Amino acid sequence: MQKLLSVDFYRKMPDDIAHATKTGAILSWAAAFLMGLLFLTELSSYLSGVVTTSFDIDTNSAQDIEIFLKITTPHVACQFLSIDASNVLGTRRTNISKSIQKYRITGDSFTVFGDAVGDDAGNFEVVHADLAANAAMDHSIQMVGSNFDSELTSSDIVLVNFYAPWCPWSARLAPIWEATAALIHAKYPITTVKVARVDCTDPSVQLKCREHHINAFPTVRVYRRGSNQAAGGPHEHQAYYGDRTPEAIATFVDLQVQSLEKKVEVEKKMVQQLPGIHTMQNLNEYLRALQEHGVNQNFAKGLTDGCFMEGFLRMKRVPGSIAIVASSKSHSFDPQRVNMTHRVHQLSFINPVLEGTHLLSKDKEKMFRSESMNEKWHVSKEGHASIEHYVKVLHVTDVSAMGYVAEEYKYTSASGLVSENKELVPEIRISYDLSPLSVTNSRRRPSFLHFLVQLCAIIGGIFTVFGLLDASIYKGLRWWKKKAI
Repeated sequence: MQKLLSVDFYRKMPDDIAHATKTGAILSWAAAFLMGLLFLTELSSYLSGVVTTSFDIDTNSAQDIEIFLKITTPHVACQFLSIDASNVLGTRRTNISKSIQKYRITGDSFTVFGDAVGDDAGNFEVVHADLAANAAMDHSIQMVGSNFDSELTSSDIVLVNFYAPWCPWSARLAPIWEATAALIHAKYPITTVKVARVDCTDPSVQLKCREHHINAFPTVRVYRRGSNQAAGGPHEHQAYYGDRTPEAIATFVDLQVQSLEKKVEVEKKMVQQLPGIHTMQNLNEYLRALQEHGVNQNFAKGLTDGCFMEGFLRMKRVPGSIAIVASSKSHSFDPQRVNMTHRVHQLSFINPVLEGTHLLSKDKEKMFRSESMNEKWHVSKEGHASIEHYVKVLHVTDVSAMGYVAEEYKYTSASGLVSENKELVPEIRISYDLSPLSVTNSRRRPSFLHFLVQLCAIIGGIFTVFGLLDASIYKGLRWWKKKAI
């Protein structure tokens, strides 16, 4: 028994020998608090696990990839926007509309109006009346720099044809427009409805055409007296995209007159609050973006109808590109006037096979918000400049401690303006390339034995350190007292 007692590591001292001190009590409480804090920290680390990252050749067997996008173009109307996609395998899809929705937005507050624009907008065949090209050009009113503002505000309704002599579609509309003017002016007084035309190549009105963001010819618009005066001018309008016959245009004007007489503000009742694009905050952020790029904010004055696009594309999982271009089967575009300034609200790449997995669906919104291009403005100071984005996509696999697997794509991007060929209509191009490497993030929980070792180290280490500290203070105080005596 004596031999057994001789190896007792925890020998006890009689109570009458050991005594408590105030310093020892304070240090004991501090040691207990620190032990508890480090214990909770170690427990949290044990439960959450340790993440290890590894790189390897991408062996993902998925054949397709889905590309989600939300983009606003404040200077180009939905009717003129076409989304095209292509890849290195030779696949080319033009005017994708089944999975892409387009919504008209106003220029004064970036508010989404009405339902989605039709799938065939801007790409349908417009019927033209067969009229002689030498019809007299004296029924409509020619608007020039000296009378532009006065003519635009002197009638309740002004129907304006913005044209360019070099445009074949403008030349084809010219006799139809004069016949329409004769028909309408014979039916309504000039103070009620006025039919006018504007030659945007005339130096006296070129600035006016730019202020009204005329980028396609011919552009037919209806202006109402007093509209948008608070914003600095009568820029609020309604565009006409229907058939180009005197009867069709006259019927359109009849509806405008009926609406004016009933004083029904149809568009204000059609406002939809779509996520991320419905408040004045979007316009304010746009103006700040212009200022950051050194652009005068008057550039945004009187914005025409813009477009908000959202949807997805499913493509083969190979390098490719997405192009957002201005196109129409019945309009010509002046590259100098087309401005492709835009905001990328969302650009994300998704594996369609694993889209519904537990972790992916849980973290999808967080993933969308974290991507590098989301919610950024890309400003073109002038027209005739394309904006290109190069995106490098990396396949990432996350493995949780419970064994859940989530696959996602993350990317880095670089953007810039390209204005080498001023004869081509500008576009927005997103070129993407998939990395041959993949990243695997594995979360592993340490063994319980490792947790116990760490726990013992914490308790023993703190106990020892504070014991040494207490002994040093105690001996120091005793030495000081003896010296004082």
